[in-house]
Amino acid sequence: MFLGRDPNPEKGVKGQRGKLKVYDLNGAIPFSGHFTADKDAENNKHRLRVYRKFMGVQDFEGRKVLDIGKPNYISRELKIAYNTVGDLNKGVRPRPDDTDFDIITSFEVFAHVMNPLLLTQECYRLLRPGGTMYLGTPLLWLIPWFHGRGNFTEYKKDRVQIIHEYVGFKPVRYEWHNPWHWWFIFNGIRPPLRYLHNRFQLWELRKPS
Repeated sequence: MFLGRDPNPEKGVKGQRGKLKVYDLNGAIPFSGHFTADKDAENNKHRLRVYRKFMGVQDFEGRKVLDIGKPNYISRELKIAYNTVGDLNKGVRPRPDDTDFDIITSFEVFAHVMNPLLLTQECYRLLRPGGTMYLGTPLLWLIPWFHGRGNFTEYKKDRVQIIHEYVGFKPVRYEWHNPWHWWFIFNGIRPPLRYLHNRFQLWELRKPS
């Protein structure tokens, strides 16, 4: 669940606009909301409420669930036992190693990998027949100006659906939501614009039995 910025900018390389940050795909740092992924920050709590409502569960304790990305605040609150290690641009490696998951969650990761088709294929491979995947990713606006440099791929709803169906998933349900809590708008100039225009799409996908 989630990818984001590398907290070690010294690893960057020199570019026209100074140092370019290297994105930690191996560690799979959570969403690009800076470095609050492991904390009970208000944005994390807001997202957790949205995800719980969409999935219709409080947590996944006792179920075989894989969350894409390193352990973080939301995956712990959902009591998800499996996460991933390694470069998600090259494949998905569960930790502990396993397959045939009942459920896979992937929140705010899809837009941060260079090949979202490969990520979707890997999730499909790791799900058991009849299993469910919950996907959350930014909904492309007119221009993606308010997203970070690590957002490689952002799509309209129909483009995401094409990828899902190409892999073999059956879309069950779709919603969009505002990923920011209401008082986020008071934190500077950019946050109000994000609050007004930034929307995320949520998908429930089924692997045919």
